[in-house]
Amino acid sequence: MVSITLTLSCLGAFAAMVTAVPVDDASSLAVFARAEATVFMCDDTRFRGRCRTDVIQTGSCYNVPADFVDRISSIRNNDRNRDNCIWYRERECRGESYRNQDDDNLADGNGRFNDAIRSYECRRK
Repeated sequence: MVSITLTLSCLGAFAAMVTAVPVDDASSLAVFARAEATVFMCDDTRFRGRCRTDVIQTGSCYNVPADFVDRISSIRNNDRNRDNCIWYRERECRGESYRNQDDDNLADGNGRFNDAIRSYECRRK
């Protein structure tokens, strides 16, 4: 009888120690929501004309909506302090890329991206 009581007492004490051990947060399983970025684009320079704001998930490629293909003349990454966006001349984030985060006149400079953006992606810095 003494050995059963002693065994149960030891098991109880061991169980209490195991449940009281702190867990390192870095090793625990965590689920993180994907971050969002906000992109603003207009079909005229200086953010005029038809404009739209897209709220997207970072880390994914987005094709420009059909009614804005070959029409975008100004772009802005509204979350440029936190994210970097890349603009592409081809669908599916391929082809020549442009990394300016705020450009109210895509026609100035060499003008290569004026009325030419077809896709974009944003990533956390």
